[in-house]
Amino acid sequence: MFKLTVIEPVMEEFKVVIDTALFSGPNLFGPDSQTIYLLVAEDPNNDYTIDWGDGNVDRDLTGGSQHHFWGGLDNVADAPWHKYDEPGEYTITITGNYPEGIKFYNGMGVGESRLTKVLTPLPEVTADYGVRYTFQYCRNLESIPEDLYKNNPDETDFYSAFHSCNKLKNIPEGLFANNISAVNFGGAFQSCTSLKSIPVGLFANNTEATNFDGTFSHCSDLESIDGDLFASNGEAINFNGTFAFCTNLEEIPYNIFANNPKAESFRAVFRGAEIKSIPAGLFDNNLIATDFWGAFYQCYELITVPQNLFANTPNTPELNFDLLFCIANSKITSSLPELWITHDLCTTHHQAFADITNAPNWASVPTSWGNPAGPVG
Repeated sequence: MFKLTVIEPVMEEFKVVIDTALFSGPNLFGPDSQTIYLLVAEDPNNDYTIDWGDGNVDRDLTGGSQHHFWGGLDNVADAPWHKYDEPGEYTITITGNYPEGIKFYNGMGVGESRLTKVLTPLPEVTADYGVRYTFQYCRNLESIPEDLYKNNPDETDFYSAFHSCNKLKNIPEGLFANNISAVNFGGAFQSCTSLKSIPVGLFANNTEATNFDGTFSHCSDLESIDGDLFASNGEAINFNGTFAFCTNLEEIPYNIFANNPKAESFRAVFRGAEIKSIPAGLFDNNLIATDFWGAFYQCYELITVPQNLFANTPNTPELNFDLLFCIANSKITSSLPELWITHDLCTTHHQAFADITNAPNWASVPTSWGNPAGPVG
């Protein structure tokens, strides 16, 4: 007689590291540094175990916090919690079923400050709000695994996923490799102030992506970007503020938008960046783009602007050049592109060249384009 062996299903573990010394509360994550609430979303199918990393394990948990679509919280009364006896660093392991997922952002401008590392992939998330905002304002998060989204290959929306993760220095190149249907990367790494570079293949598999609004804005330590960063993103429409206020960024690759023919808007795309020059042909392949509001607004270190920057941009009334090169105490010494001639159908150009007084053709700039002493027009 053969003995029947019952094989139990293997439950995937989700592991994170916290450091109680980094507590910034009291808030919904806990009333004090030693007490932590895990914001597992409520769901009637919840059945999970938490190993708190100090020898304490809670089993057969079914409770959870009430999440809004956008990741906010109504109630944490039923969320799992634990109080540590000693301050220190702990690895928390969650095993089991919690289909609506877990968030480390409370939806009200506060993230779990004690979270320092994510060690394993997120479990599959079935909630309508998906993985957006998951780690927003986790200001001490230092590392994430390359296969973080392995269990969520159908996820399309990464909006503000790592917004204000101030200690995150490196992004794994294959982070989104499995998310081939992803469309929204708006604000995904906004205000990641320790980020110095971006892996060139970060979006290589995301051929359906349309939104890069503010993706890397306010990344104040960002020093360089590769010209092929968006080479696979031919469906991209929105580059509003993508690199705005990247105050260490001095150079723009000439081909950064060369493969984005469907791009429509570059509002404030490099606003406040420390760039010194703009490459000729930057927008040559963006033939349907009409919105350039403040694209180089407040770029105080800018010295040269190519005459033919908008040579391929159609002359239409839909164009928006408001605040295009509005730079107080401007250092620009090159002649300005004569958009008031080449794009005279544009009616939206308030302060487009305001304060560019050192440009050789400054006197030719009409009043309506930003020179109060220039020709009327």
